[in-house]
Amino acid sequence: MRWKYPAAKGVSTDLLQSGSHVFGVAETGREETVVGLDRNTGKEIWSVALPLPEGKQLVINKSPALLGERLYYGAADGKLYAFATATGEKNVIKDFGAPIITPIVAHKGFLYFGTEASKLYRVDRASGEIAGEFALNGRPYQPVVAGESIDGQMIGFNLHDGKPMWSQRLEGAARTFMSHDGICYIGTIEGKIFALSKCE
Repeated sequence: MRWKYPAAKGVSTDLLQSGSHVFGVAETGREETVVGLDRNTGKEIWSVALPLPEGKQLVINKSPALLGERLYYGAADGKLYAFATATGEKNVIKDFGAPIITPIVAHKGFLYFGTEASKLYRVDRASGEIAGEFALNGRPYQPVVAGESIDGQMIGFNLHDGKPMWSQRLEGAARTFMSHDGICYIGTIEGKIFALSKCE
């Protein structure tokens, strides 16, 4: 073992690496704490605590996204944050008024994510302006290349205009997702993994 970092109640997101740093989000009581660590030593370079709103719980697997020298994270307080990867300096891009409950997807200068208010957003990462806002029939989970309603319906959206491209009803709510060569692989809480050949 090279090093160990005490992450309080646990790490609730994927870990991301850029240069000599590793980034993640730890659950620390009534806070979600974004941390930057030295990847060689495990030393904490910076950390920023984001208090959880009253009555809200931390959503696991809600990973940040790296783009250039910024780390983007959607918090339970409804705000989309940008952190300087070197220092942890925090900037609020925009307050969306409802907890952000999906991972952030970064693509060609835009950030994509979903909120507890059953909305999907496309946001210009530089200006913070909303380039697209789309209503869903259920709360979104996992990366917003697919939205998922409580009854297990998966929906694939066009990244540019937010229009639905395909949909598929599954057995159980989806919790994991990946795509490769036009095929979507989806794992559900009912204990099944699906491969869909309509993921272009």
